[in-house]
Amino acid sequence: MHSIPPQFLAAVNELPEAVLDPVLHLLKNLTSIFDVEQKTPAQFAAAKSELVATIMALGRELDLALISEFAMDAPMISACSGGKTTEYRRLEPTASEVITPLGRGSIERSLYREMGVRNGPTLDPVALGCGLIVSARQNPPIYPNPH
Repeated sequence: MHSIPPQFLAAVNELPEAVLDPVLHLLKNLTSIFDVEQKTPAQFAAAKSELVATIMALGRELDLALISEFAMDAPMISACSGGKTTEYRRLEPTASEVITPLGRGSIERSLYREMGVRNGPTLDPVALGCGLIVSARQNPPIYPNPH
């Protein structure tokens, strides 16, 4: 049995609390993948499939945690566009589905609407900060293609 390097344990302890439990659960799942008694091709294929699924889930949880870091909770924000500063008020936070390169997930975020405007367009700091693409036909937001 190998010991876990201290720098790895320190890195895990620095994860945001919201993602720590899912990450630890997925890491525990890795131990069962490597606990294979028989070494048959079918066992290998099953373990490989489970390993890929676990790594994808782990990446998705970390990606969603990173996206959530861009969520704002300020009651009001200002945005400047074309030399004009506009004040926006926060709407009720809501759970939103996001499609990442590693799969779908849900984050909580607030949208903002221009002060004094009712039922008008909204400003989405998470989508703007992360470069997510959002359009009327494209719901939930997805990442732009980096290539």
